[in-house]
Amino acid sequence: MDYQNRYRPTERGNQFGKEEAGGIRKDTGAILEDIDVNLNRLDECVQSIGTSLDSPKNHSEMNRLKGVIMSSVQTAEDDIKDMRQKAVGPQKVKVEQYQKKLVSQVTRLNNLLQKAKTEAEQHQGTDLSHDRPPPYDGRQSGSQQQAQAQVGSSAMATREAEHNEVLELEQDILGLRDIQHDLAAMVNEQGEMIDDIEKNTTNAQVRTENANKNLATAVALKRQRRKLICIIATILTIVAVILIIALIIGLAVGLKQLGVPSPSATTAPPAPTGSG
Repeated sequence: MDYQNRYRPTERGNQFGKEEAGGIRKDTGAILEDIDVNLNRLDECVQSIGTSLDSPKNHSEMNRLKGVIMSSVQTAEDDIKDMRQKAVGPQKVKVEQYQKKLVSQVTRLNNLLQKAKTEAEQHQGTDLSHDRPPPYDGRQSGSQQQAQAQVGSSAMATREAEHNEVLELEQDILGLRDIQHDLAAMVNEQGEMIDDIEKNTTNAQVRTENANKNLATAVALKRQRRKLICIIATILTIVAVILIIALIIGLAVGLKQLGVPSPSATTAPPAPTGSG
């Protein structure tokens, strides 16, 4: 089984897969919260390596928590990939928040696994040659030889388990790099999308500002045209009045020159003659 499928759940329970409007899963936030809780517990286990609190039970719990966290990380990563395709409007911001939180958690998990590997190598060692049973000595009794062989076999088994644990930690660390690369690619893609949105928003604002300027210019021109029309109308009215007055005066002068009596002038009747 490859690493990507190693911790991936084969089935999601009934609590998984529920979605809200906009493609946001209801349980993704809860998964991320559980990862935080388990990371704190894993941190305590790692801190105990090589101390008086260290024990096989501590290593068993560390391995259990590591598996739970890795499975949750795989589930959350799948959810985020799916939500990125379905989220719309404000829900995209929620997906981005989930994504950033998961990136932070994977980084912390990687640091803890690195520290666990270092502590295991320093305090437990991985050189199996130190725990091989001593060569056969014919002077020892059968029970002594059997007890010594059991001790050596037990020590070898312990060292082998420790060695396998270190190898598994190395494999987990390498696997986390793949997840980190996937998340980094999503972050970069998300950043490009945000840049495109900001660019489109800026372009829209510029177009809106230009449209407002053009509208203001058009309104100003319309007002100027109205003002010009009013001025022209006023001038034409004045010219018309002047022309009418001039026409009336011209007619009056012409009639006078032609000798046409004015309506008020009358001719006197002839004087009567006397008889006889």
